[in-house]
Amino acid sequence: KLDSKIKKVGVIYNSSEQNSKVQVDDLKAAAKELGIEVVEKSVIQASEIPQAADALTRESDAIYLPTDNLVASVVNLLTDKATAAKKIVFGAESAHVKGGALITQGIDYYEMGKQAGKIAIDILKNGKKPSEIKYQRMSLNDIVVNGKTMAALGITLPEDIKSKAKIIN
Repeated sequence: KLDSKIKKVGVIYNSSEQNSKVQVDDLKAAAKELGIEVVEKSVIQASEIPQAADALTRESDAIYLPTDNLVASVVNLLTDKATAAKKIVFGAESAHVKGGALITQGIDYYEMGKQAGKIAIDILKNGKKPSEIKYQRMSLNDIVVNGKTMAALGITLPEDIKSKAKIIN
């Protein structure tokens, strides 16, 4: 754990995006195993986000940002509010960290695109039927940390994380 004082993790997501609902369900399952409570704030439009972000910073010890299109469009707003409140933001992808989240060990869309290209070659060039292709999951990539956010929060990374992390900003 990065911070053993984290007992409640907030998550903000667009409830009209099915992919976001799946990620929140996965978060709840993982949090339950760790004895952490999940505080959910669902939104359907950008105008709802400032109020939801304020509530999350009050009601949770840290915030998790899923790969959600609406959330991605306002990541800086979310991370600015959280950092001002001295709350850690965990991102699901490196773009969140570039936008001010503290840390991620998430998916890499570039690598995902390369994998999709290989599948397309199998179908278009090699004549494979889509039904013959097995479902695949992307593995988690490098740990990425926002150095500016880390300094603003006064956090020092544990050595086992620091040795594996790529620090940006």
